[in-house]
Amino acid sequence: MKQVTIWLAAVALGMAARAEVVVFSDQFEKQTLTQTVETKTVKTGTDSSRSESVTRTQLGTDRMVETERATSVTETVRPGTTRTTRQVEQLAGRAGELTGRRTTEETTTKTDAGESRETVEYQRLTTGELVMDRSAQVTTTTQPDGSRLTRRVEKERDLDNAMAVQREVTTRTVQRSANEEVSSTSIRSKNKMTGRFEETAREESTTRTQSNTVRTESALMQQGDGAWRVTARVEVSETRGADGTMQRETIRHQLPEHAQAAPTATESLRPQWKIVERLTPAADGRSVLKREVYRRDVNNEWVPVTRSSPFK
Repeated sequence: MKQVTIWLAAVALGMAARAEVVVFSDQFEKQTLTQTVETKTVKTGTDSSRSESVTRTQLGTDRMVETERATSVTETVRPGTTRTTRQVEQLAGRAGELTGRRTTEETTTKTDAGESRETVEYQRLTTGELVMDRSAQVTTTTQPDGSRLTRRVEKERDLDNAMAVQREVTTRTVQRSANEEVSSTSIRSKNKMTGRFEETAREESTTRTQSNTVRTESALMQQGDGAWRVTARVEVSETRGADGTMQRETIRHQLPEHAQAAPTATESLRPQWKIVERLTPAADGRSVLKREVYRRDVNNEWVPVTRSSPFK
């Protein structure tokens, strides 16, 4: 769940590229809070910009509480390479008490062969010292057959306080036509008991583009009883307007809660979560991203998600 904060923040600030589909349960659950993210971006030079954002999270049924402030600076460090440094303050409670600070550095390099992106997150200790907490290295290369191969390596501190690889995600994407592409993903995670890497999940996705709308259907598979079975499906529909507006709807199909621990062949996936996001830009460089979250109730109706506290 820790990695999500990095990528969610990047999506909220930039919105320049289509967001990665959130399929895996540990990532999806992190987004199940109704929020608004207000961002203002200004050019500070020919090859640099500065963004400031405020995230407000719904507390209870009718109150939005400020839960995060962030400042990002993006600059070109050399031709083909940009670096974004993001400073985040985490807040809690109705009074917005400061509970933590973190710094994220993301370096992106583009070449004729592909693209690489490295994200490093630092946590500030009580002494004021910044220490590396986790990192993610993502490399995309074009293969001889025209497909794209993306490899993501995630590291975190282990019990010996050393940075160690915890998860590897490999995705191969094939362009079927001008408007359709398919991708296959393999997720290998470190078994904390044996220390060995094992394939723990697979994902198959199809993305279709029609006019200004992009639709992606994904299936997550996990092993059970010696066979791979589909444990979740995610449907994402994203539409962008010429005026810079965006609307994205994400629906996650999964097993009912009573069947997740011990699924049976008779259980079917059902729509359980829905996230609706709307991005509205303004002429002064501001933008507001509003995220509304819904769950199916016992009557099979979509109801807004509300919580007595966004930190539980």
